[in-house]
Amino acid sequence: MRSRGVNCSRALLICELNWRFHSTLYAPAGRPRSMAVIEKLNINIDRYLRIQLLLTNGTGRAYNDHRAMLAACRERDVVGATRMLKRHILEAGRSLVECLQHERAIAAARKQSS
Repeated sequence: MRSRGVNCSRALLICELNWRFHSTLYAPAGRPRSMAVIEKLNINIDRYLRIQLLLTNGTGRAYNDHRAMLAACRERDVVGATRMLKRHILEAGRSLVECLQHERAIAAARKQSS
């Protein structure tokens, strides 16, 4: 795959920082079992997050989303922060699916022209 986003080492760092951000948001809920499930999900999707970062320019959008979520948390706007978090996660998933479909189409076109 050809990289259009960030390089591999930067993708690893961004994924680590992303987890730190999200786990910091979730920790005050005081729900260790839920946090364990979320951490396991994060571990399982890490490779997909890295793929998304490598193939897209999603870091700017994520940065803006994180700033908005943090602002909502500081204002104690639970409904707004939750709405933003849901949109943030769904949009990242949609972006990854679109990117993978695009890469698959490119690979299929190359295969047909060979």
